[in-house]
Amino acid sequence: MAGKDVLDSKAAKIGVVKDLSLDEGGNVYLVVEGEKGKERSIPFGHVARIGDVVLLRPPLGEPDEEDKKEEVPEPTPTPPIETGLACPSCGHENRPGTNFCVKCGTKMTE
Repeated sequence: MAGKDVLDSKAAKIGVVKDLSLDEGGNVYLVVEGEKGKERSIPFGHVARIGDVVLLRPPLGEPDEEDKKEEVPEPTPTPPIETGLACPSCGHENRPGTNFCVKCGTKMTE
């Protein structure tokens, strides 16, 4: 899966999959590198489909195509994916409350 482009629900590229990570609770995350090299974790539950690209689900509350019918919705910005602290060792951005970096295992400091 590494190297696949990651697209939001409106097909805008948000980055490239670098790796998969696992937290202490057994949750799986995509490690995605953005345009400026900044990494972030995206919960695997936000993935809608994986093919030539990784397509993310629409944010909660956004209507499905069937609900839109002929209405022209006003454009709404995509809410940011949950971010937290950057690892002091590798710089990977981890979820808030994480005690250890999900990428390299370094103990997180607050």
